[in-house]
Amino acid sequence: MIVVPNQLYSFHYSQVPGFDRIYELARQHSYAPLGVDERHFENLAADHRLFTRRQTLDGLPDEAAILQQEFELSQSTGDRSATRSAPDVETDELRPALASLAPHQPPAAALLPEATAAGRSELLRADVPHRVASGYVKLDDRKTRLADLIAEVSNFFGVACRCQGDYWYPPGGFRDWHTNKFDKSGWRLYIVDVDLPARSYFRIKNPATGEIQTLWDQPGTLNFFLIDPNRLLWHCIGAQRANRWSKGFVIPDTWLDSVAGRLS
Repeated sequence: MIVVPNQLYSFHYSQVPGFDRIYELARQHSYAPLGVDERHFENLAADHRLFTRRQTLDGLPDEAAILQQEFELSQSTGDRSATRSAPDVETDELRPALASLAPHQPPAAALLPEATAAGRSELLRADVPHRVASGYVKLDDRKTRLADLIAEVSNFFGVACRCQGDYWYPPGGFRDWHTNKFDKSGWRLYIVDVDLPARSYFRIKNPATGEIQTLWDQPGTLNFFLIDPNRLLWHCIGAQRANRWSKGFVIPDTWLDSVAGRLS
């Protein structure tokens, strides 16, 4: 379950009481907006710029170039440079709670393309305000559309939590390598829903080893990760053969206390 201590944790919603309701609400909002071809990214021509960019997910990121791009974007949208270093969430008291969460990653055999898995029979189409971005689709009107989910997440953590983003990655969709270095510091929770397990992923460059590590998605994967300018976490997303939805929230630094409290 622990992927990078004090930077990234990933487990399944079923492992923590209370997250079942949160995931069910998130799943109810796993929309495919009307007017978007779900095979658009999957059918990119080999010479398309997005096809070329998608190929870079398999290797180590070009850190200098990407950080420069992130910096330029932060300047164009208003400098939001992160300056605060978040405290470590692991303590002697809370470490047993983390140890009790068994790994949710499936065995290697289940990741093979031939593995059988039941998925949704059809996409949940809805007339949702959206924007097609470079490799994925942003779903808008979050405050109103996800009000019930936002309230449930806030109730779980005991503070008002803001929805950071609502994204749909159709098959072939992706998000380039990035760090979020210039976003506001602190912890994020991303609730992941997929129509086929182990066909999409959250991939990182492990800060300790420099190696590429792939976390294959399951319906209801929960990814907790830290944005800290002094502890960059290089990561990217790929939806190889699945529809992937992720809903992000800004959560308090004390999120592990809330999780541990449910496990006791």
